[in-house]
Amino acid sequence: MKATESLGALGDSRSADLYAELAGDAALKSNWRVQAAEALAELDDPRGSELCAMLAVDASFDGIRRMQAVRALTQLDDPRSGDLYAVLASDPTVSGGIRVQAATALAALDDPRGRDLYAVLAADTTLDDHWQMRAAAMMVKPNSPDAPLRF
Repeated sequence: MKATESLGALGDSRSADLYAELAGDAALKSNWRVQAAEALAELDDPRGSELCAMLAVDASFDGIRRMQAVRALTQLDDPRSGDLYAVLASDPTVSGGIRVQAATALAALDDPRGRDLYAVLAADTTLDDHWQMRAAAMMVKPNSPDAPLRF
């Protein structure tokens, strides 16, 4: 990764191809793959956003890395972000914290699915009580990730 970053800093066009190769390498840890896809996207290479979208739905990744990939797309104003946040928030294999964060990010995009997902998550008995309460609090105070849990 460092060598690729150095090439990019020097303006070497090979860095984009190397980032694409790293992001697509299933043998690498998920954090390196997402970072490579983000770096590629920052170079305005369309492969970067495609790789971020692909990694965001990769079930072999944990929720944190999948969320990182969607956030990178959001920073690029990629219209797929909303759908990908909805997928994360609805995925029962992802932790409650990531699911609530995804619903919050969706609501922050002014997507009405975010508020609907808060209701679903608040009623989801598979979630830890804390995350159910957080989702319920967000229904009352949407778009506020730091909303206090006062009832």
